[in-house]
Amino acid sequence: MDKFTELEKWTDHRLKLLPLKEAPPPLILDVLARLNERRKLAWWKKTFWEWTSGQKLMAIPVALGGAFLTGYLAFLVWKLELLSRLISLMQEVLRPFSLLGEFLLALITSMFSIARSMDQIWLYGSLAVLAVLYVTSIGLGSYLLHFQWAKKTSQS
Repeated sequence: MDKFTELEKWTDHRLKLLPLKEAPPPLILDVLARLNERRKLAWWKKTFWEWTSGQKLMAIPVALGGAFLTGYLAFLVWKLELLSRLISLMQEVLRPFSLLGEFLLALITSMFSIARSMDQIWLYGSLAVLAVLYVTSIGLGSYLLHFQWAKKTSQS
């Protein structure tokens, strides 16, 4: 037996010799009240692990169906030229705003034209870079906010 196993057994033996302590009554009541509040929550407000097995099983096809629907809609937009219909709809919506509408329409049309002319790998790569930049900026902003908050509270 090595030293760690001996230490573990000795510690386990010493802890078992200690008497069990009761929690104070206010703590017991507080814990029971919080458990009761948690039990009354609607199923969608609970964590996934608190769902019933039927709800968990239904979540799988719903998530897969949502992913399939998203992919199918992306396919329709990409392959069936729905972008031109979207642009014409936006022209009608933005027409009353004259100068601002023309600027936004030109911007949106150029963005769609660029996206349409790009190879898919470049489009996905650009979206990935934008996603990484977004996540990085949010993470950095959260860290700096936390750092500033800690600094502010330590000065108080």
